[in-house]
Amino acid sequence: GLGLFSRVWRMFEGVPLDLGDFRVMGVLQRIALCYLAASLLFLTTSVPGEIRDGQESSNKVPQENSAPLKKVEVPKEESKSSGSKKRKSKKQPLRKPIAPPDYAQWEQLNMGSRRISRDGQWLVFGIRRVDEKGSLHLHRIKGGKSEEREVFPQGERPVFSNDSQWLAVTMGQSPEEKKKAKSSKAPPSPGNTVKLRSLANGKTTEFENVGSVVFSDDSRFAAIEVIGKAPPPRPGSPPSQPAKALLIRNLATGDDTTFGNVTRFAWSRQGALLALVVDSPSISNSLQLFDPEQETLRTLESSDQDYVGLLWRKDSFDLAATRQMKFGDKEDISHTLLAFRDLDEPATPAGNAAIYDHSKDRSFSPAHYITSTLGWAQDGRALHCSLKKWENKPKDFPSPPEPAGKKKKNRKNMKQKVGKEEDSAKNAPKENPKETGTKSVPPIKTLRETLTTPSNVEVWHSRDATIMPRQKKEASKRKNPARKAVWWIAEEKLIQLENELTERVTIMKGGRRAIGLDASPHERSAMFGPSLHDVYAINTSNGKRTRILEGVKFTLSTSPDGRFLLFLREGQVWSHDLRNGKQHNLTGKLETSFVDQKDDTLAVEKRPFGNGVWLTDSSAVLLYDRYDIWLLDPRGERARKLTDGRKGKIRHRLSQASFRKDNDGALAPGDRLYIGLSGEHTKKSGYGTLTL
Repeated sequence: GLGLFSRVWRMFEGVPLDLGDFRVMGVLQRIALCYLAASLLFLTTSVPGEIRDGQESSNKVPQENSAPLKKVEVPKEESKSSGSKKRKSKKQPLRKPIAPPDYAQWEQLNMGSRRISRDGQWLVFGIRRVDEKGSLHLHRIKGGKSEEREVFPQGERPVFSNDSQWLAVTMGQSPEEKKKAKSSKAPPSPGNTVKLRSLANGKTTEFENVGSVVFSDDSRFAAIEVIGKAPPPRPGSPPSQPAKALLIRNLATGDDTTFGNVTRFAWSRQGALLALVVDSPSISNSLQLFDPEQETLRTLESSDQDYVGLLWRKDSFDLAATRQMKFGDKEDISHTLLAFRDLDEPATPAGNAAIYDHSKDRSFSPAHYITSTLGWAQDGRALHCSLKKWENKPKDFPSPPEPAGKKKKNRKNMKQKVGKEEDSAKNAPKENPKETGTKSVPPIKTLRETLTTPSNVEVWHSRDATIMPRQKKEASKRKNPARKAVWWIAEEKLIQLENELTERVTIMKGGRRAIGLDASPHERSAMFGPSLHDVYAINTSNGKRTRILEGVKFTLSTSPDGRFLLFLREGQVWSHDLRNGKQHNLTGKLETSFVDQKDDTLAVEKRPFGNGVWLTDSSAVLLYDRYDIWLLDPRGERARKLTDGRKGKIRHRLSQASFRKDNDGALAPGDRLYIGLSGEHTKKSGYGTLTL
């Protein structure tokens, strides 16, 4: 309006305009500037039809005065989309706010319940809600589409059979049932309800009070552990354990075979042989073998002690077990090693049995005992076990017998020693306490012994290689660590591999060699520098150690045949041939880096991109650089890049779908590989396939 114009006029009054080399001071110029400034000021401070701060409703801009401003503003908006009609904005309905009762309906996938059948045609996954209700969903995958077939309320722990024809689901309790059981004084029911579903026809069978369900390797039978009620305890005795029964179901016919008092069981890793331990409190324990196809039961061994650690060898009918040795309350438990070979042979009902009792072996260290941990060698010639030092050795633990020649000599020496002690006792002068007049003085206690409360002061020595918090964390491991050992079955000898020199030992897949690491020579340098270790090659047949590397930070993987060891040195990947001791630089001639050069730590030796994945025939190993996958010969003769991700900065990594269970982490030549893709800058991801 005129008021705004007059204010701007007074603002520019007396202000000269600098137009190059001459100055203009005129009324027309001031009028033009006033209109321009007033328009800009009005547009920036007001919206048509809006009241500005400090202005009454009577000072509103009239409709006729605001019309020219609309002509200036509207064409700018319409010029972007000429000829298009202005869309009217629809009023959005008010959304109802989320209330606390709605929180219980929020759902999320239960990542621990995802399973897919071996043939890839069935998928099961779990969904859980905030209100603790959950469900397990079974889907059929066909033609790239998924169809839901069954929903198991409160279902958990799904298990598919190897032939993808059966599914076992454990039914959990609903929140209401848990609350009711908690408030009830009655003892909880043993076991859970399990539903066994045939995926071929959809028929479901329900079992109650089940502890576990395990399918045989050939998927023809299922072992169902049923837990009964515990008998009432006797006066003055501890509460009794619930009775357990084992039900063996023929999945084709539905026939069942039941065994009572079964404490442990294990299916063979091929076929369908079942090893089970039957506890007979009034008689003895027995290790038995059941063939459900022939419906025959054999006893492998019986003993008063418990059998633990049942272990079948892969792709064979060889069984290993450990039997506890006699022990008392709060005493360490040692074990006897048992091995049964070729249990599928009808000519040898008990198999080719072998037993190792270290209490009868004079070469075994008397300061150690054998734990229940077991592992088969790949060729079945040896068993891997663990040793620990005695802390509470049983009082009546037997000692190994002495040879016949040494027995007579030791007896003679003992008689001579006893005779000398008796003579010295007779000739020794007797002291009379009355004559001496001395009284027995109690021993003087040290200051530490007089303290009644433990001290909370921690003293760190300058020679300590690790700081105090780490010493506390590793105290239990360092106090009495388990040491690996190998029992050679045919040779009847046990070789200890781990000791104070080689604290960490990895037995190679071939079983003939092991790799030991020793960090003690580099403990002082590890205080302010990298953690280094020396590497030893160990012959598992005799325990001989040979140092092959010094001051190495990263040791990578070993070949499946046990010949090559990969390690890192100065940013390059090397291989060590354990047969001839030769070392080969695999990556020195390649114009790329297999370690993370962008690592901003102060470490001189950067961390590698993975440990390497071997082919099953040990002919090559797959290594990663930042973006690509390489195929390298372990002798350093050939190298081939399998992917091309550096150009687009796309990382290529092997997916877990590439690995098969039977290959033990290796890849078979000719297999299709599934590659995970991820863009470093775009953050896009996907999958691809590759064939070697």
